Amino acid sequence: MLRSLYSAVSGVKAHQTYLDVTGNNIANVNTVGFKRDVIQFRDMVYQTVKGASAPNASIPIGGINPAQVGLGVKLGSIETIHTQGSMQSTGNPTDMAISGSGYFVVKNGGQQLYTRAGNFALDRDGNLVMSGNGYLVQGYGYKEQVDPTTGNTIMVRDTNLSTINIPIGRKMPAKPTTIAAFRCNLCSTTKPAIASLDNIPGGANKVLRPHMYDAYGSTSATYVGDTAPATGLAGETWYDSSSNQLMKWDTTTTAWVLAREGDPYETFYGTNTDATGYAKIYATSDSAYTGIVAKRSRVDGTGSAVPTNGATPAACVPPITKAGQTYMDITTGSIYTTNSTGTAWNLTSPKTADAGTVYADFSTGVLYQPDPATPGAFIAATSTTVLDATSNQLMTWSWDATTLKGSWVSVNDTLGLSPTGALDASGNPITVTTQDTIDSFAESIIKKHDHSTKMDVFDSLGNAYTLEVVFRKVLERPADPNANPPTSAEAEWDWYAYYVDAAGNPLEQYGEGAGTMVFGDDGLLKRTYYYEPTPATPDPNATTTSQPVYNWSVVEKIIDTNDPRYDAAKHDGLPTGKVVADFNVSGAQGSVTGTSPNLSYSSNMITLDFLGDAISKVLGQDKEPIDGVTQYGSPTTTKGYYQDGYTMGELNNFEVGGDGIITGVYSNGQLLPIAQLALAMFANPQGLTKVGDTCFSASSNSGIAQIGPPGTGGAGVIEGSTIEMSNVDLSEEFVNLIRAQRGFQANTRVVTTSDQVLEELINMKR
Repeated sequence: MLRSLYSAVSGVKAHQTYLDVTGNNIANVNTVGFKRDVIQFRDMVYQTVKGASAPNASIPIGGINPAQVGLGVKLGSIETIHTQGSMQSTGNPTDMAISGSGYFVVKNGGQQLYTRAGNFALDRDGNLVMSGNGYLVQGYGYKEQVDPTTGNTIMVRDTNLSTINIPIGRKMPAKPTTIAAFRCNLCSTTKPAIASLDNIPGGANKVLRPHMYDAYGSTSATYVGDTAPATGLAGETWYDSSSNQLMKWDTTTTAWVLAREGDPYETFYGTNTDATGYAKIYATSDSAYTGIVAKRSRVDGTGSAVPTNGATPAACVPPITKAGQTYMDITTGSIYTTNSTGTAWNLTSPKTADAGTVYADFSTGVLYQPDPATPGAFIAATSTTVLDATSNQLMTWSWDATTLKGSWVSVNDTLGLSPTGALDASGNPITVTTQDTIDSFAESIIKKHDHSTKMDVFDSLGNAYTLEVVFRKVLERPADPNANPPTSAEAEWDWYAYYVDAAGNPLEQYGEGAGTMVFGDDGLLKRTYYYEPTPATPDPNATTTSQPVYNWSVVEKIIDTNDPRYDAAKHDGLPTGKVVADFNVSGAQGSVTGTSPNLSYSSNMITLDFLGDAISKVLGQDKEPIDGVTQYGSPTTTKGYYQDGYTMGELNNFEVGGDGIITGVYSNGQLLPIAQLALAMFANPQGLTKVGDTCFSASSNSGIAQIGPPGTGGAGVIEGSTIEMSNVDLSEEFVNLIRAQRGFQANTRVVTTSDQVLEELINMKR
């Protein structure tokens, strides 16, 4: 039998397979995610007619090549071409395509398969499946988890593969607002409310500052008087309320002169004792007792010898020989002062002491104040801390039992939390700021502020409240190159946050917050100060709720890492502001615990973020230095950029990002991640086995599937509402058809020719 006949038959078979592969490619030209195949031929074994021989120099003769006759063609391989097909937008949110390498992971029962066909759909249960066969699409689900650091609820991605479920119609519970972030600019050219530091003391220019001690005090003190005292002690300071001037007694000229910064007895940092070493007592102002508190009062009496009206000072203990000295009889509460020459006692009118005045017994150092329950009687002072409103200093009483002399010592805010710098028996900071101080601050800034912004915040039931934040530029502090260390220029802005109704009227019962921002000459925040509120516990069973009373302390947050006081462990974890949220008055923000009659109520706080930290976390972008609030020369744009509260919502739609995260779109405008698609990568994608339904399975030559999120490990990214078309090129396939046809025809001609030769051979016998 002729070898050519068998060779031709193998060629016919091979080209028939070629036609089969080409026909399959053309048939799937519109199959989503289909990958075309190409066929490769190999020649078959050869029959050697004559072997090869090497050259022989001894004969001599040259080398002879082998003579071989081929026995036909065979199928070498059918390779799948995994190049990417063209993308087609569909507008269908369940359609997805991979731009780049990788395969979707799907499950058919217990079998894990892989596909490029992203024409998915949702089944009755909300599962994401392959359209037409119901294979379950795999990915990583998201679940709620409480952040142990912040206590906030966050969405955390699972690490195990599971079926992606998109529960359309699922409800999202309402979330109370816990943080409000700002991204805005406060114009640096805004005129400050205080022209210079010289205007801070008292009067119309008085501005309460959270980080200055005039904002605190369990016992406040103001020096008043429209007429200066006739005489004074060396260095004694008197405040003239009519001119808003601080006056100092000059012993050389025996006259009141204007107190200037830097003088030895300047009230801002001045002495606390008179020329004889006796402490000066700070007292409240009252129009009925201006004779007592026209200047700092010193009480010398012990009650052991009561002067009578007109008696000489020598009859008293201790004797008083100076004009304008004060004596208190702690038995009767009567107040006596020496006359203008210091030669006689005069009984003040009325006889009882001012209810807001603190007196000292100089024999024991005990401070006394009038008993509010028993007129005319005295009790030990409830606080040994008083405020010098003129000097902006918080003072505490110090008594030396050896010298029998007392003094008022300035308190330093060493803890950064409480202006007293002291701790109670439990080790907690002692807070002395009163609600009245906060109210005064609020009234002053609401009446005169430079800019304001509003945003809606929510309680735990999703009820909305309008939070307004007002800003006021207070002062500009010039650079001081001679300071140690030198200081740069600074500007201070106060802010006050409160809730308003539809007409813009303040709703004080819902809470408030206040503080100060300090900007450097680079326009960025350097420090912030804010009132730290401690909620009161009003009766939850009360039929009406009045404005709660809070204790307050001041928190200093140092942002500038070059500040010598900066402590990362202390300051980095502090917010830049807080606002009380007492929405329980009409909503549900607050919480009530315990059982009657021991119910207790607690408020929630809203953190104000003026640095933009929350913005970068929410948007998933790197934080820029100018995020948050800045002070540049550009126009002011006070805008609340983000708050984390919302009403109840329903899942209405979803969208797919390039990272494969399927984000749910809720009716309340919230976007929460539902799941993330998984992509599989293989060392040898051409080693995958086609199993139909445009799916592949792993084989021994494909390598193990490396599964991870899109965009990682060399995997591509996801294009939503898009499908990947077949990578079949019809023009190329038609050329292949021609090649297959011509090859098939040629091989059949060999068969025909071989047949004719055989026929001639048979005819030789005839």
